[in-house]
Amino acid sequence: MALTLRGARLMAAVAATLLAGAGPALAGRCGTPLISGGLKASCPSPDDPGLPGCPPGTTRVVYRLDKPFPPDGSVSSVLVNPAAGSPCAGAPKTVGLLSDSYIIGCWLPKDPRGCRTVHIFNNGTMCLHFAPDPLGCGGPACSNLSIEQVAISNAGAADRHLCRPVDPATSCRSARLNGAEMFRLWIGGLCSTMDLDGQGDTNGACISQWGATYWGYGAVKQRGVPLDPGWYDWQTGTFKVATAAGRPQCGALGQCLGQDGRNSPWIVTLVGVPDDRIPNNNPPCLDDSSGLCQAPGCFQ
Repeated sequence: MALTLRGARLMAAVAATLLAGAGPALAGRCGTPLISGGLKASCPSPDDPGLPGCPPGTTRVVYRLDKPFPPDGSVSSVLVNPAAGSPCAGAPKTVGLLSDSYIIGCWLPKDPRGCRTVHIFNNGTMCLHFAPDPLGCGGPACSNLSIEQVAISNAGAADRHLCRPVDPATSCRSARLNGAEMFRLWIGGLCSTMDLDGQGDTNGACISQWGATYWGYGAVKQRGVPLDPGWYDWQTGTFKVATAAGRPQCGALGQCLGQDGRNSPWIVTLVGVPDDRIPNNNPPCLDDSSGLCQAPGCFQ
């Protein structure tokens, strides 16, 4: 019965929602032959040859997004806020990220001040795979529909500068040169495949293009939602960032959650942990003679 309902919803939504939501996306970056374009049922491998490599003189670190943040135990999550007037309005839902989710960072060597810069390039160096949980709202037409999505970056991020902690004896949280403890990621855009069935099938799926997203900026550009500044921890080589922004939907999800969503921001928290499934995938060392904030196995 659930499949029949899903098929009926998709048939009804294709003409209006797919063309209005996914059509423009497919005509832009999300429809290009780049690795970020086209329908995705899962994230590509971080070693996919289609992904951009790190430039000479930098060191690649792959971060998985399904593990806890060591300093406080928090995990990656997506708080879905349905748009006002949608069938699921007033029924927020939180889901996690699956183990194929990742971010790839290219770390530059230490500069004369002991700081480092990390660069995240475009075309697939970030991929978020939302867990396939049912919406559980909106009546029979929406309740069993899965929130599962694969959002993959189609544009790059600004370089991020990380310096020594304010006091390594009390905290290993990175700080800016001005002493502000923060870590930020600015991703130029993402393409999200939705209306997935949890079985790796993209039949009936559609794509929605998301704009620039600011992780870790606190209350800046976050649609009034109070969020903490991002946190990079030198001792473990891990980070935590969050953003609040509208996530336009397409297809059946667009019908249930609202196609636009700009006034109903989703809160996405990312916890990045160096992927221990990849050999020699170690975080950078801190320029700190005390050794209090050096990550195990870190590279100089």
